[in-house]
Amino acid sequence: MAIEDAQAERAYLTRWCLLFARSQAMLEDAAARAGAAGQTRDCDPIFAMEAWAPSEHVDELAAYAKQQGFIFECRPPAPDENPPTLMRNTPRVEAGEDLVNFYMTPGYWTWDPSSIIFVSFAIFFAMILADAGYAALLSVGLLLMWRKLGRPTTADARLTKAADLEQGEPVTQQTAGQRFRPMLLLIAVTSLVYGVLVGSYFGLTPPADSLLGHLHLLDMTNSRMMMGVSVLVGASHVMLANVMDARRYADWRDGLASWGWAAAVGGGVLAAVGFAAPSAAFLKAIGGGVG
Repeated sequence: MAIEDAQAERAYLTRWCLLFARSQAMLEDAAARAGAAGQTRDCDPIFAMEAWAPSEHVDELAAYAKQQGFIFECRPPAPDENPPTLMRNTPRVEAGEDLVNFYMTPGYWTWDPSSIIFVSFAIFFAMILADAGYAALLSVGLLLMWRKLGRPTTADARLTKAADLEQGEPVTQQTAGQRFRPMLLLIAVTSLVYGVLVGSYFGLTPPADSLLGHLHLLDMTNSRMMMGVSVLVGASHVMLANVMDARRYADWRDGLASWGWAAAVGGGVLAAVGFAAPSAAFLKAIGGGVG
């Protein structure tokens, strides 16, 4: 009876969910407008506004201010401020930005992991697929869709037209399909290579004396070896992340903690290899010293 009473009370209280949601949305809108108003100052005949701008547009804004005859001041962000994040990468790894933003946009004071995620995603995809036959099908599908991926969509055409109007001259802009071309190509190649190494072709293993059998270097049935490969890949990512985090500091002393964690993880990996492989026992001593 107590459970039924609680369920009835819950059903009774849910009538207010939509009202609460609408009220919360109205409060959020009011807070957003108040935040925007806090960045402007309107005192006739004076109007002032502050905003964040990409560093490469500062000179352009200064020239525009001089041309229009108004005051323009700029300064770098203070350590206690949190500007919006703008990531810029080469066209080859630009799709990594979409992968990063799918999870969470990195903060302004951190480092841009787009290029690392770009490569890591292809490696993990290949390890999950682990079949050269299916990788070959993916490669054929990508080959058939390659030209279609390069065609601009309606949204791409609008963006390019808007950029032309803004810049006053034609602008070369990648389409959404072209952004993903390099990533899909890397995924197909990495999956094919890893599938050949694990010797799986639509679930079948080639004979050991065949050409494909000689390329079969990783035995997926050996759980100990595959666990070691997984640990090695994971530890490499942790070390790389700490090294990249340490490099973002202007003063090398601020990055000592990250360098220390990278060394600790690397030392642990070397020590583990030394314990697992008696022939590489010297790595155990090196890993212990590094750790």
